Amino acid sequence: MPVTCAAQGCGNKPKTYSTRIFHVIPTDADRRKAWFDALGLPEKPVLENKRCMVCEEHFTKEDYFEKMQHSTQTMVRRLKKTAVPSLFCKQPKVSR
Repeated sequence: MPVTCAAQGCGNKPKTYSTRIFHVIPTDADRRKAWFDALGLPEKPVLENKRCMVCEEHFTKEDYFEKMQHSTQTMVRRLKKTAVPSLFCKQPKVSR
């Protein structure tokens, strides 16, 4: 089963040669709960979280820090431990 972003209304998928970053749902109980609350989804067991990811489009610039990767001598972006998804697309209202 292919992995897609867990945020409702987002269809982003990890692709080869893409620069889009995907983050696995945290295993820490408090952080995991905060992420699922923010996503508006029921909490899943920890083992299922490995297939549940959120793309970088749902985090602010302030949710990241840069760190030097010594093996390649380049700067890489890392998600802060306190980050919670907060940017979501608005769903269009369905007319009946």
